[in-house]
Order: sequence, then C-alpha cells, then structure tokens
Amino acid sequence: MIVALTCQIQSEYKLHLLEQEWTEKLKKVKEETEIAKGGAEARFEALRRRKEQQELEMQEQMQEMERTHMKAAEELESLYERKLAIESNRFKVLLSEKEDMECSYEEQMEVRWWPSYV
Repeated sequence: MIVALTCQIQSEYKLHLLEQEWTEKLKKVKEETEIAKGGAEARFEALRRRKEQQELEMQEQMQEMERTHMKAAEELESLYERKLAIESNRFKVLLSEKEDMECSYEEQMEVRWWPSYV
C-alpha cells in the first residue's frame, strides 16, 4: 500500500510538473501572440493613417486641377470674346469702307452718265 501510495504521489507530482510546463508554454505563446497582435494593430493603424493622408492629398490635387482647368477655360473664353470683338469691329470698319466705296462709285457713275453740259 505504501508503494502504491508512493507511486500515486510520484504520478501526481509528474502530472503537476507537466501541467506547470504546459502552463508556462501556453503563457509564453499567449504573450508572443499579444505582442504580434499589438505590432499588427500598430502597422494597420499606420497604414490607415497613411491611406487617409493620401486620400486628402489626392482630393487637394483634384481640386487644384479643377481650379487650373476652370482658370484656363475662363482665359480661353476671355480670349475668344476679345477676338470676337476685334473681328466684329473689323467687320464694321470694312462694311463702312464698302459703303463709302459704293457711294463713291455711284457718284462717279452719275458723273459719267450725266452729260457735262447740264
């Protein structure tokens, strides 16, 4: 009976040692997992911030590009309006010159057709 009791005590002690060993291993794995998780969360957060920053930069670039395009369109429209005004004035001058020439030719025609004795 003492031998059996000694065997039982030794078995319980070995079981206790194995349990402690596995508890330590489990604790170590949990710590490593938590460290890895913390590192992954930090990398994720850094990437999220970087993504948000890039989105803001792209939005600012798009707005700047839109402003630039609008300014260019306005400048082209202004240039077109100026050219249109110049050509309109040129047309009016040419039309006036044409009318003057027509009047002058009509006067010359009248002089040629009317006898000089009248």
